[in-house]
Amino acid sequence: MKKILTTIGLSLLLGACGGEKDLMSSKKEVAANPNKKITACSLLTQDYIKKAISGSSSIVKKAPTVPKSLIDQNCGYSFKLDKLDYNLKLNLLVVNDPYIDEKTLDQKVAYITGSELINDVGEKAYYSSQSSVLTALNKKSIVQITTYSSESKEKDKSENIAKIIANGMLAALSK
Repeated sequence: MKKILTTIGLSLLLGACGGEKDLMSSKKEVAANPNKKITACSLLTQDYIKKAISGSSSIVKKAPTVPKSLIDQNCGYSFKLDKLDYNLKLNLLVVNDPYIDEKTLDQKVAYITGSELINDVGEKAYYSSQSSVLTALNKKSIVQITTYSSESKEKDKSENIAKIIANGMLAALSK
């Protein structure tokens, strides 16, 4: 008797909700939705690096070194530029959050040693030459870019690479 009532109840529920046809059309709508979940690796790709950093070669995606819960927010690559090895990591700290502001950014960089305010990146950005970390805010998103080379004397080039990548990522997130 319970099985019959359960079956009738489910049938009525599916009928009231539009049934299986509506479920399939909803799945298609979700699949076609351009506002799908944004991941760091959907933004930072081999092709993007090749186009954004002129002369880069041997671009290789690095295996994640973060817990599974943070994999979507992190993406890393290594590449060669002017015969030097570089490592690049994108960390999406905040994506499309209407409640963030400059105070949120300031809190994110408070613990990064040597962070200094810089220009020409997003609405507000900080760079730490000691840590090779750039943290930037634009509209509703905060990104963090870490770049370093095999040569410690290449700090300026690492900062410029971080600026190029940060501006590209912030522009992509603003769309």
